[in-house]
Amino acid sequence: PRGGIKQAGEAETLVLSLFRVKFVLMVTNTESDVEVDLVPANDLQAAQIREIALNGVESLQRTAANMQEASAAMGRWILASLLAMNSGGAVAAISASDRVIGPLGPAIVAFAIGAALAVTTGLNGLVTALRAGPVLGSAIELLRLSVYESTIHVSTKNEVRKLVPILRQQLIVSSVLAAGSLGAFFVGIWCSIS
Repeated sequence: PRGGIKQAGEAETLVLSLFRVKFVLMVTNTESDVEVDLVPANDLQAAQIREIALNGVESLQRTAANMQEASAAMGRWILASLLAMNSGGAVAAISASDRVIGPLGPAIVAFAIGAALAVTTGLNGLVTALRAGPVLGSAIELLRLSVYESTIHVSTKNEVRKLVPILRQQLIVSSVLAAGSLGAFFVGIWCSIS
């Protein structure tokens, strides 16, 4: 989940910088509820918009690279976990007897639930990467266009905003699943020793 916190934080920072740029550039808007494109009034403002857009591109590219790296690592981890779980299950099934299963049955079930929740946590990260990938790509391209045009369009800000709920959801779901997995582990330990 720590990577999710960093990614969610970077996306929120970028959104906030896009909001603040209105004030930095002194863009006047008579209707505060209506968003407008950030269009420079002079060369200095154009340079500031290009710099903000370029920083946004770099930030989103780092986020995309981190997500891709984390997804690859998570895929390897899930594969190894599934192999270990199934191998462990096979060994447990082969060596099971009434004497062993009786007192340790609840512990085995708790450990199995914990392992399943851990794997589901990893799958949640992969699903998030699949959901966020197209939004990241689109936001990067729109920000690149903003660098070229020296204008940040409302559509660009809206595309960047789409990342925040995706990354927040991943953080919340992964945290709940990880806490459940940890809880199941402790229940398994308790069942084993009591």
